[in-house]
Amino acid sequence: MARNDTHSIIFQLILIISFLLMAGCAPVISKQVRDQVRPDVTFGAILNDPEGCKGQMIILSGIVIETENTKEGTLLKVLQRPAGFRGKPKDVDDTGGRFLALDSRYLDGNVFTRGRAVTIAGVVQGSRFSLWTKQSTAIHWFM
Repeated sequence: MARNDTHSIIFQLILIISFLLMAGCAPVISKQVRDQVRPDVTFGAILNDPEGCKGQMIILSGIVIETENTKEGTLLKVLQRPAGFRGKPKDVDDTGGRFLALDSRYLDGNVFTRGRAVTIAGVVQGSRFSLWTKQSTAIHWFM
């Protein structure tokens, strides 16, 4: 094999590996959606004043506790967890509480099972009374 061919193959491998590494570092929510999020609208701010945060685009991460298909769509009950690098929930015991996320589509409960990590972008809809939490913040979300 000629020396130029070897250099060409090595260069191509380096390029492929670089692209794979860059793709692996991409956030789970698109830049277009992330640009709509105000950093001052935190999970704590939403819990303190869900009506005041109504209409705000947010990104939350957590662990699915329960999935329920309703007339409105699929309701996820989520235990909030702080987001780590790329927006995925950290595997820690720290939590700000629970929230409800409603998707107008049907989501399979066998896919969105208890314990599944999720990162959700959506618009705060206010609060909704729930026997599950006595009161939860409801977020209409989309993928």
